[in-house]
Amino acid sequence: MVNSAQHIAFYGNTICHTGNDGLSFVNDVVDSTVSGNLIYDTAGSAFLLGHPQHVYIGDKGSNYGAFSEKEKYDVGVEGACKRIKLTNNSISDTSLMFWGDAGVMVFLAEEFEMKYNHLQNTPYSGLSLGWGWWNMDGSNGAVVPGVPMETTKNNTIMYNTFKIPLQSWVMPERSIHLVTCRGQRSAKTISGVLAHRELILIISEGFMLTKGPSTYTERKCH
Repeated sequence: MVNSAQHIAFYGNTICHTGNDGLSFVNDVVDSTVSGNLIYDTAGSAFLLGHPQHVYIGDKGSNYGAFSEKEKYDVGVEGACKRIKLTNNSISDTSLMFWGDAGVMVFLAEEFEMKYNHLQNTPYSGLSLGWGWWNMDGSNGAVVPGVPMETTKNNTIMYNTFKIPLQSWVMPERSIHLVTCRGQRSAKTISGVLAHRELILIISEGFMLTKGPSTYTERKCH
């Protein structure tokens, strides 16, 4: 687990037989790279990025929500993960104990790049990108009316291969699962993705995908 760090690089490692995630960049990790690694036989995700409480940064003790005082990270410590590159990794047999974990799990991040990875044999999605529903979009009735969540933006997913087994334990049809709050101003590119069968994107209501694959099936979730 990496926290509060910059210019961290993992090159050419083998990560396996873990009791949780293979590798995780959780809080305030910037300008770092994970490339050319073999990651397999993990109880949770092979790679996890960000934290679900990064919806708003530096909001502990603020008026952002009814329970802001219970936020995990103090003001000045909390930071979104930015400019992380996940490239040229071989990932397989993930989430063997925690079936609801995607092979690559990205809660909230900015300028994340995932390119040229091969991912196979995961019981859930190959990739889950984003966190939050309509109640984080700043509308009336949202957690913080008038202030939409903008932590996740400008992420790129290109030239990856997803081989998800037909008899996946949880959701056999998902290659990529995109989740965000409705109307979030996020530019995201997904292209050059090769799926073993049909590429299926599970997209939450209002997800703004500015450039998508040439061929895919979209399924909305609400």
